[in-house]
Amino acid sequence: MATSLGLAYAEEQLELYREAERKLVSGLQSWTVDGREATRADLSEITKQIRYWERKVQEYSSMTRRRKSVSVSPGF
Repeated sequence: MATSLGLAYAEEQLELYREAERKLVSGLQSWTVDGREATRADLSEITKQIRYWERKVQEYSSMTRRRKSVSVSPGF
């Protein structure tokens, strides 16, 4: 359960930073993410955060997949 909450949060954060990146590269001079204002000068920080959240999503996704796999062996 906690893993799925972590995954949902990571996916949400990733989408927020991707949206911020889209806004900045499309010409908007500033954007707010999680109460922090970013400007064109912060594009490298936004890119860094996108990479971070992509890794977190991948990490949580693999944890969720591992928990769902169940090994069953015959009782011989």
